[in-house]
Amino acid sequence: MSIQKNKPVLILIGLMLTIILVYITYVITIIVKLKIPEANPLSTDFKPASLLNVLKPSTMSLLDNIKLTIKKALTIYVTPVVQNAEKMFRLESGNFTSGQFLRDYGAGMEGFSDSYPYAWTSLKPFWDANPDYMPTGLDLKGAPTNSKGFIKFPSFEAAFMTLCYWLDNHNNDTLKWNPIYLTDEPHYYNIRVNNQKSTICDEIAAN
Repeated sequence: MSIQKNKPVLILIGLMLTIILVYITYVITIIVKLKIPEANPLSTDFKPASLLNVLKPSTMSLLDNIKLTIKKALTIYVTPVVQNAEKMFRLESGNFTSGQFLRDYGAGMEGFSDSYPYAWTSLKPFWDANPDYMPTGLDLKGAPTNSKGFIKFPSFEAAFMTLCYWLDNHNNDTLKWNPIYLTDEPHYYNIRVNNQKSTICDEIAAN
């Protein structure tokens, strides 16, 4: 008889315990997510095999593009040239994540003329012979005041192959890519480039 009288109370207690249990589970889930850092698949410490299952589709597409391009470059240019190209891209694009890179695919390449080849006369023969690699214009957003804008490329492959060609024709000398350092801070740019890693190139070249 007493159990029947207390039945509504027992139901209420059970409901409250269920709500508390659900809330605790939710809090634990949030805490776990906060403690696990988001994976950056394009960082110098990226391990494709271990993080493959957490990549977003858009990131996977970009990463695959980068890897395929570097693999292709290794069939055309010597490994040190491709290594320096990857290091320079990492330096100039914040490990392939900067807004300028995601818009234009370039490694901070600036134009100093309003029209093609944007004052890069040494690259005109390469672009003319490879129209798929030809720049598509200039990006004014965030560009230094002494330039006409960042050069826009149709793809990462176009930008990366352009840089490899340039390095190959300049004795793989990264310092000449940023001539301001030739007078203001000799060899400083080389030091910054050498502090980067050519992780993707090294992994492909080793296989």
